Amino acid sequence: MDSLIGFVGADYVLVMSDTSQARSILKMKGNEDKVYALDKYRLMAAAGEQGDRENFTQFIQKNLALYALRTGLPLTTEATANYTRHELAKVRSSFWLLHFWVVSCGVQGDDCSFCRQNSRCPKTVFLVSRAFVRAIHRSWASPILYQALRRNPYQTNLLLGGFDEGVGPSLFYLDYLGSMHKVQAQIDL
Repeated sequence: MDSLIGFVGADYVLVMSDTSQARSILKMKGNEDKVYALDKYRLMAAAGEQGDRENFTQFIQKNLALYALRTGLPLTTEATANYTRHELAKVRSSFWLLHFWVVSCGVQGDDCSFCRQNSRCPKTVFLVSRAFVRAIHRSWASPILYQALRRNPYQTNLLLGGFDEGVGPSLFYLDYLGSMHKVQAQIDL
């Protein structure tokens, strides 16, 4: 079980996480760093399976650095959170699309009585989807479609915090389903 804690103050964001790496009842590591610096003013704390956590946070880190190199401008904290949410949701939706294509009744030909009686049979959807994939395969979008279909969803929850000039500190919670919530509470001392 991973723990992430974040606070938003008048001019700061504080993000903390536990340092244990466990699987089931076994504790494998006690000094795992789960807080990642995205750039000079933004950081991300991640909870979840170690492989998903590492791969996804490095993917986000590298793409934000690439964006900053290409445009010469870093993203704001809110734009970073929206980009991260989009990547989580994109992978999740493409995974379910792939899962939907794989599910079928498993009977070959016209031997399935359910397929002959019901036009909404999973096998019928499977065959239409295969024809759709064959049609897409010949188009320009095929590399994008196949790349998205090969990916699995990341099982990671995130706290993303940062400080922007003129806006101040902000903290966002992103879950593995791709939903994003801005933490509105502010501590004034």
